[in-house]
Amino acid sequence: MPVQVLEHMSEGVSLTDQSGIILYTNPAEDQMFGYARGELLGQPLGVQSSGSASEAERLEQSIAAALQSRGEWLGEVSNQRKDGSKLTTRSRITALELDGKPHRLCVQQDVTEDVIARERERHLSQSLRESEARYRSFVAQSTEGIWRVELEQPISVSLPVREQVERMYQHAYLAECNDVMARMYGFERAEQLLGKRLGELLVRDDPRNTEFLVAFIEHGYRLEAAESHELDRQGKPCVFQNSLVGTIEAGFVRRAWGTQRDITAENEARQQAEAANRAKDEFLALLGHELRNPLAPILTALELMKLRDAHPACSEGATAERQVRRAVR
Repeated sequence: MPVQVLEHMSEGVSLTDQSGIILYTNPAEDQMFGYARGELLGQPLGVQSSGSASEAERLEQSIAAALQSRGEWLGEVSNQRKDGSKLTTRSRITALELDGKPHRLCVQQDVTEDVIARERERHLSQSLRESEARYRSFVAQSTEGIWRVELEQPISVSLPVREQVERMYQHAYLAECNDVMARMYGFERAEQLLGKRLGELLVRDDPRNTEFLVAFIEHGYRLEAAESHELDRQGKPCVFQNSLVGTIEAGFVRRAWGTQRDITAENEARQQAEAANRAKDEFLALLGHELRNPLAPILTALELMKLRDAHPACSEGATAERQVRRAVR
């Protein structure tokens, strides 16, 4: 290979003898490792290595085995510059015979930035996997129903509120939930509930649910402790307390995340207590009316007694009158 070609290559090129002594480097090689022109000549190849002695030995064994079987080795190598800073090169080493003696020609390029970017991506992927695992664990162990609703067609926040509600019923479906939520509807697993349309869960004919969605929109696509009235798998009415927040991107509603708690029993208990209180009030009102009516004739008789005798002789009559009037107040 003509030296002129090597001199103008952008990749670093070096030639070593069978002892690992550097016999040639091109300008790109010198610049890559921070050496002056010709400064590497005569030095052992180890001056470019950043690994330990054991790592260098393992690398040499791998290279030797590849050269023996294929005549070529390709891989990434951890190196160091003259100033001690680290770099990674992607190297192609080829076995050559010059003047009847074995040599190695190494062509390499600096891929340090690629390695750093790859490592960052690996760490990011690992972090995302760990975050996903924590999220899945939280969702699975939560005592509340957790859900995500997606919209097949994003909804513009500039549309009238009632139009947005209509489109939510048209395009919203359950994309994710936990088993706790599924059991609220009479299912065993979340998979049995996924894909349900909004109208299959939120009773559309119930005006309270329309107001629920209107409030969600009017409060900036966020609600806390809001009640929804729904049906379970068997058509039994359920009442859920919801906290939810919408995702807005570029002026469009894309999805909503939320949690819910089944308050059906609490709601029924409250209604029963309110009904009991109403019944008690009605009973007391009726009792008071019935008590007053029997005393009315007695009061009339006392009035007649007073008319016949302008000066009642006995205090018992006056006392009876006072007691009766107090009872009928």
